[in-house]
Amino acid sequence: MVNFRIFFILFLRLGTIVLQKAVKKQEKARSLFFHKLMQIISLICLIIGFVVIYYNKSIKGSTHYKTYHAKIGLIAFIVYIIQLITGLALTFFPSLLGGISKSKKYYKHHRLTGYINLSLIWLSAITSTRANWVTKHFNQHWIWTFSIGLIIIGVIGRINFNKIKICNIKCNFSSFVNFTQYIPIYSQKNQTNQTNR
Repeated sequence: MVNFRIFFILFLRLGTIVLQKAVKKQEKARSLFFHKLMQIISLICLIIGFVVIYYNKSIKGSTHYKTYHAKIGLIAFIVYIIQLITGLALTFFPSLLGGISKSKKYYKHHRLTGYINLSLIWLSAITSTRANWVTKHFNQHWIWTFSIGLIIIGVIGRINFNKIKICNIKCNFSSFVNFTQYIPIYSQKNQTNQTNR
């Protein structure tokens, strides 16, 4: 049960990170493929985790959606599904949005909504640590506060405001936390660049 939530967040985040550093056309194509693959895997994990938790609460006769974790998680789940449908439309059915050139105008909204939903997903994960069972067995408030701070730094640190193009901010925090070195697509590219120097 917990593993599916962890894998969901892991694959979702990997699918998001890979798009941040893509600049060249070939990189963008590979990154988009990797993004789609990670989103499909994370969707499978999300659905399995949701079904298992819902079924578990049903057989125990527990009330659904009474905690902040459950409410935020449900909102994040709905936004994720909408985000997934939008991403599919942008990628595979751009004619629904007026063609490829017009559909590209919606990328910034898809990206911004993705960042907002990523924050909701992390918030849902963090609020799960305040569940009765967790606080009964492990009641350390400093870890909860510290993890929220790290998540905020991690999410904001990866946002490339220039790609969102909604506000006119010229700073790019993407180099603050560089996780792309751990992704095979980028580690190969960086090794090639360093040997060429």
